[in-house]
Amino acid sequence: MVLFLVSAWAFYSIRGGEKAHNEVFPDTAVAEKVSDGQESWPIFRGDRSLSGEAAPYIASGLELAWTFSTEGPVKSSPVIDGASVYVGSADGKVYSLTLADGSENWAFDTHAPVEASPIVVGDKVFIGSSNGRFFALKAENGNLLWDYQTDAKIYGSANWVGEKGELLVLVGSYDTQMYCFDARTGDVRWELGTDSSINGAPALTSDGKAVFGSCDGGIYVVDVWSGDVVLEMDTGSYVAGSPAIVGDYVFAGTMGGAVIGADVDKGEILWKYDTQNAFYSSPAVAGNRVVIGSRDNALHCLDKDSGDIFWSFPTGGMIDASPLICGERVLVGSGDGRMYMIDLDTGAEIWSYTVGPAVMSSAALAQDRLVFGSDDGVIYTFNVKKQANEQ
Repeated sequence: MVLFLVSAWAFYSIRGGEKAHNEVFPDTAVAEKVSDGQESWPIFRGDRSLSGEAAPYIASGLELAWTFSTEGPVKSSPVIDGASVYVGSADGKVYSLTLADGSENWAFDTHAPVEASPIVVGDKVFIGSSNGRFFALKAENGNLLWDYQTDAKIYGSANWVGEKGELLVLVGSYDTQMYCFDARTGDVRWELGTDSSINGAPALTSDGKAVFGSCDGGIYVVDVWSGDVVLEMDTGSYVAGSPAIVGDYVFAGTMGGAVIGADVDKGEILWKYDTQNAFYSSPAVAGNRVVIGSRDNALHCLDKDSGDIFWSFPTGGMIDASPLICGERVLVGSGDGRMYMIDLDTGAEIWSYTVGPAVMSSAALAQDRLVFGSDDGVIYTFNVKKQANEQ
């Protein structure tokens, strides 16, 4: 595999988004809230680097707090911001629920199944739907602020970057494009064409670059403000999941059965971990560990620096959900209908909860609550037991 330096290859199309009405977005300084994994989980994977790491305070078990039933499978991964949970459902709706008791605040109908995870920035919620529409909603009441029609379904989460009073929101579509929107107006700042569909979310580096995969086998590193491609990595297979960024390193799985680690600053492949089964899951990274689920029905824990395997934990179904690392614990759902808690050091099972149908939704953890969805159409929320010295 080779990393190719690419010239300014961005394909621009300044088509205006369709808007119900425009509202002024909050000042960027106000919106610049990156989750610490404890008080807020406002974006897929918890932070804009998509690290999947939460604050290290979870103990040995969880207690069910409440459930909320939708009218379709919940493959969307929830987010938590303030007193609310936001999540989509295959019934076509985006829900806002009260974190404390699961009561419904509002529901917005997209008129198509929603598998994407929402993001919350300031007082706005951004989410895509399988009808190809990308929506900006008011977090307080679900009112439509603007929406934009892409040419194919949107399954991945969005991400955002703010600087000098500007706020941009990025999202990929199965129409092969990565879109960058002005968050206030819905106008397209730029769009970048790849050679196949984009399923996952873009991760953001600390110096303003977006990193995302495409089903053309490429991982792209793009300057957020210009849309110019800085680097393109050929992985040799579809990249369906989202990458994780830690410093200058990117980690991602491929549908060809490999996990790769690369240096996005130097443009070097560091290692490749090969299996015989696809990786749809997105990795979680903490310390020297990279943890990712596979369609071989197992969760794999790898050395961040070498790609060597520490352990593999088998389940009764494929793991398309993305794991969450919380201190010395890993939480992940499986196609066998269970949410698992696994010891990060040893790979031993500590706890599990059976819901029945597959758990494809990736969990969110904030404010002592773990939240995830299931193919039974139910959103589950658990109280997190803290360690004695954290209470």
